[in-house]
Amino acid sequence: HIAMSEVLVERNELEAAEAHLARGAELGRGSGRLNAVTNSAPALVRLRQTRGDAEGALAAIADAESALGEPRAYLARAELLALKARALVRQGRLSDAAECVSQATSLAGGDRGLTGEIVALAATRVLVARSKPDDAVAHLTRALAAAEASGRLGTALELRILRGLEHLRRGDIREAEADVDRAIAFAEPEGYIRIFVDEGEPMADLLRRLATRPARAGESGSHSAAYLATLLAAFGPADVSRSPTSSPQPDAALSRSASGVASRGKRPGRQPSALIEPLSERELQVLRLMAEGLTNERIAARLIIALGTVKAHVHNISGKLGAQNRAHAVARARELEIL
Repeated sequence: HIAMSEVLVERNELEAAEAHLARGAELGRGSGRLNAVTNSAPALVRLRQTRGDAEGALAAIADAESALGEPRAYLARAELLALKARALVRQGRLSDAAECVSQATSLAGGDRGLTGEIVALAATRVLVARSKPDDAVAHLTRALAAAEASGRLGTALELRILRGLEHLRRGDIREAEADVDRAIAFAEPEGYIRIFVDEGEPMADLLRRLATRPARAGESGSHSAAYLATLLAAFGPADVSRSPTSSPQPDAALSRSASGVASRGKRPGRQPSALIEPLSERELQVLRLMAEGLTNERIAARLIIALGTVKAHVHNISGKLGAQNRAHAVARARELEIL
């Protein structure tokens, strides 16, 4: 059940994933096997992140660490620390993430199996988040070549996606599109979805570009239009047919989730009339990242905009919601069912 939940999370079948997780936990408790808690952590963390519950994701990791019990479970602890590092990167807490990677690397002790791979990927996430785009691309290129040479195709897929985003961050649109195009072609047969969606708005922009431009000679991507449409739909209810360079419509009341979260259950409709002025599409994107707990610096990196622009958006959001600070703004947005 736990293994199936991880597959279902990746395929964006979140309700089914949650059901398998619950069943796995129930069976684990019945058998007295504590490793059910630790093994379920990756899927549970991703589920909570899709719902914008950043603190809940960290709490799931803490529960798993407590459940380990055995102090000599070095590899399991290393994997949980790597998972925590990735969660902290999403929140923009890069120093804390780097400390987790350092501890995980020490515990892994040069492991060349799955644990070593998990830790190395977390370390790459931290390094990329702290690097300039040119340095990040160089590191990712080396890591990607090594992953492909050793047949670690899942890792190679993630690294290629990251490199595409770093190409975008440094303004190299053609290379960014080429990387993501190849990643999609590899991912389609396996039904990957969240690996793209979890990268947020920059990935959505790249996918829209691919959906609206003609194929170029010599490109190796061979994904279907239907799969690309499925990926775009997973970002949320916004108009995914819109060109990435066009302006949002004035009456747009919804935004794609900047964290890649497809809304579940009751979706917000138009913004409430209680607002003096509706939030813009970009302000909604910033608001959702604020709700994830991301710092202004990390929001700027995620949306590829200037730090000053983020601060201006936060100021405007607080003013429109009548909030005194960031936390109050998020709370008000939840009260008004904007989030």
